[in-house]
Amino acid sequence: MIHVGDYLYRESRCPATEAGCQGSPHGDNWPTWKADFFAPAEPLLRAAPWNVTRGNHESCERAGKGYFRLLNPALAGQTPPRCTDLIPHYTVAAGARRFIVMDTSSAEDQCSPTTCDNAKYTAEFASMEAEPGTWLISHRPVWGFNQAWGTITDALQQALQARRGTLPEGIELVLSGHIHLWEVLSFADQRPPQFVLGNGGTLLSEPLTIQFTGQQIGGLEVKRGRSYHGWGYTRFAPGDTGGGWTATVYDFTGGLLFGCRGKAADVDCR
Repeated sequence: MIHVGDYLYRESRCPATEAGCQGSPHGDNWPTWKADFFAPAEPLLRAAPWNVTRGNHESCERAGKGYFRLLNPALAGQTPPRCTDLIPHYTVAAGARRFIVMDTSSAEDQCSPTTCDNAKYTAEFASMEAEPGTWLISHRPVWGFNQAWGTITDALQQALQARRGTLPEGIELVLSGHIHLWEVLSFADQRPPQFVLGNGGTLLSEPLTIQFTGQQIGGLEVKRGRSYHGWGYTRFAPGDTGGGWTATVYDFTGGLLFGCRGKAADVDCR
């Protein structure tokens, strides 16, 4: 099970005008973490191993203390480390698949080349070593569209300029969240496709109405893309004997919505 970040949303007290949430816990504490994440996720936590990613809701200024106590990748029984703005990337092996988990909780969505704090992400990309077929997990998309802003995550795209915009060799796919909808992009120059799997939480984003083909993002041309605005989850599975993989999208009741096939840096959804 992969969670792409943002676990705690009840950061402030329920407004007096909202009857539906009166008495709800709030703040970075165990009652809120239990109500927002651990209690509703308990059946799935018991059913499968999890690969969890830090979101911007878990920054040190927000729910970072709880994240470092409850979900930081320290070994069980160790003293939780103090909250820091950047956890160095690490690799997780699950079966035959390897995942690099990158902490982008503090990466800026919109900034100019002179104001972006991208040096730490430039260093992160430069030090990554990926075996062929590795998937990169990052809360903020490396490439993504948002209806309100257009393109997002300027800091990560500028961090890649030292690599001519390319991810480290060996990375096959990028899985992210942050934008509160479902989105997939594949590119004309055959670099890894980007999945945005942000439709597991509150639907804060507006539906995307752009035509993806031919759009420019981070100096790249989008070959094809698709989006979906509704709650749900995505299941990935190995492809047929020809290689690649499939991504099947379900609504929150488990109803099948549509499927995608990926191979050789291209994704086709039907």
